[in-house]
Amino acid sequence: MSTGVPTTFIYDDFKCSIALPEIMMTGDDFDVQVYYQGNPVRDPSNFGGLVFEQGYIYNLGIGIASNPHNFGRGWFPCFDNFMERSTYEYIVTHSSAYNAHCVGTEIDITNNGDGSITTTYAMDQPITTYQSSIAASNYVELWSEHEGMEGSIPVKLICKPGDSTAMKSSFGNLGGTIDCMESWYGPYVWERVGYVATTVGAMEHPTNIAYPISSINGNANSNTRLVSHEFAHNWFGNMITLTTSMDMWIKEGPAEYGWHQTAECIYGYEEFLEVVKDNHLYVLERAHVDDEGFRALSGMPNEFTYGTHTYRKGASVIHNLRGYLGDELFAIGMKSILENYLYSHLDADEFRDEITMSTGFDATDFFDAWIFNPGFSVFVDDSISSVKDW
Repeated sequence: MSTGVPTTFIYDDFKCSIALPEIMMTGDDFDVQVYYQGNPVRDPSNFGGLVFEQGYIYNLGIGIASNPHNFGRGWFPCFDNFMERSTYEYIVTHSSAYNAHCVGTEIDITNNGDGSITTTYAMDQPITTYQSSIAASNYVELWSEHEGMEGSIPVKLICKPGDSTAMKSSFGNLGGTIDCMESWYGPYVWERVGYVATTVGAMEHPTNIAYPISSINGNANSNTRLVSHEFAHNWFGNMITLTTSMDMWIKEGPAEYGWHQTAECIYGYEEFLEVVKDNHLYVLERAHVDDEGFRALSGMPNEFTYGTHTYRKGASVIHNLRGYLGDELFAIGMKSILENYLYSHLDADEFRDEITMSTGFDATDFFDAWIFNPGFSVFVDDSISSVKDW
């Protein structure tokens, strides 16, 4: 639209070519408003896209069976990758029997007088397309506050009325999770902690994490893994992300290890060791079976992006990195990545180089053994000798 006048365009199902009504010169600025409509597409795996079922409307930003996996394009036109970030405004018109929740800040709720309501949200921190989120249903909001590292953090749990008691109990360890992740990775940067009930999940949309109704069972301990995994994504996955899906371990490894760290913070060191050992045993027994071979974490083929290697071996490798560095240097290195790539992306080489630069530990051999090659690094005795000490 130029000076408020509609223009002609050609759309070929991939590219929209707009006929400009006037000649533009290099350096000229202009705005184009694009209006679009249609039926949202759902990922074939049933995880990803805009969902209308069981009285819930919501989206999941990743399409497990799609290529690329980013699935913002399931409901709006976008540069659908892990690198491009934007701010967002959401203007949602819905039945008055429903209420809408999006990532970011609630700006306005307007009763339209015709049985519909328009809810407006704004996300002013730049996020990728897969982090964009909306959910609507006859939800209730369960508000609380948690005293975080830099002050009070609002917490909003969103579910249907009949699930409210179980929702509160299911998140009984959320406070300990918040404290644990902040102690390792620094202050929580988003405006609130938010989880919203969905039929399928989970998905780490910042301030509006999709959480499956199958896990709203009232048992805090049985939910700690899922709650903490998704919460850890607020650092690895939301603050920073990966350049391509071939390095999905960069966000899923630290997120799964976030559950291990939370187990240590809440249940103690001995329980933490059991979680770490159980996970690594699972990797040794199942990763090559589940993912049809031993796979390097970096350069992961598309069909195994969300496989056992990425999640479970990813967590093992992050734990090993902590062991190599020690707790203090591990925290320094991971915080350095978060600070220097805030609202940006990185690949395995950049991850390695940032660890090396920030800690003084040359991570080249570690990454060659654990990240860039399949299988496992082992220590083998090549000889044994004994000396009499008398």
